[in-house]
Amino acid sequence: RTMPTARLARPAVMMMQEAASEEDGGAAPAVPEASDNGEEGAGSLSRKERRRSNRKSRNNSRNRIAAPTGSEGSIRRSEALSQHFLTDESVIMRLVEQVQDKSQGGACVVELGPGLGAITQPLLSLYPKMTAVELDGLAVAELQRRHPDLDVREQSLLDFDFAAHAKECGGRLTVIANVPFGISSQTLYKLLDNSEHVKRAVLVLQQEVVNRVMADQTQRKYSTLSVEHVLRCERVQEIMKVPSIAFSPAPRRTATA
Repeated sequence: RTMPTARLARPAVMMMQEAASEEDGGAAPAVPEASDNGEEGAGSLSRKERRRSNRKSRNNSRNRIAAPTGSEGSIRRSEALSQHFLTDESVIMRLVEQVQDKSQGGACVVELGPGLGAITQPLLSLYPKMTAVELDGLAVAELQRRHPDLDVREQSLLDFDFAAHAKECGGRLTVIANVPFGISSQTLYKLLDNSEHVKRAVLVLQQEVVNRVMADQTQRKYSTLSVEHVLRCERVQEIMKVPSIAFSPAPRRTATA
């Protein structure tokens, strides 16, 4: 399992091995150009308004992510969830390598929050029967357009029924996700509550969250989240630090897998 940390911008990836059971468009605002005589003309903006408009334009660009190379479309990231989309292919391939699912066709593989499919693309080539869970309707439409055979569930990862899906695919699940920083703890508790249905989870999380999960009794970060992972997981391992340049937009916090 993998997890990230929260501080100045660099994510981390963490992998969790569950204990064995018994059985995510808008155009940027236009800024009027000055006329040839140096005046801005009717409807011109003050200097303060121009600065505000330019700032909104930059933020609009920052908060959109384009589809992977070779496809069309873009979606708007959720600032409330602190979404940062992975774009570095080498990091993505290292994550995919950690999945190691043995179910037929990867039927038990679940990707949470795939966005426009940066991780989905290489994952699908190895696990053609995988499932993707995505809340953003525009992202779902793009995923279905690009991968007609992909099983995409349009819902929040926090509402996904792990028990029912494990029963449907005939085995415990292997989960992979670049977790939005804003719901890191909620996602971890959701997975822990479904530990009997999840065999393995490969997650990109804030470094601060990973530190809390892996802390022992001698450390200040030690918390109920640490205890829950000790009790419910066979093994928790930090795979790698993920540099902020591997994301779009680059996070202001460190991440770990």
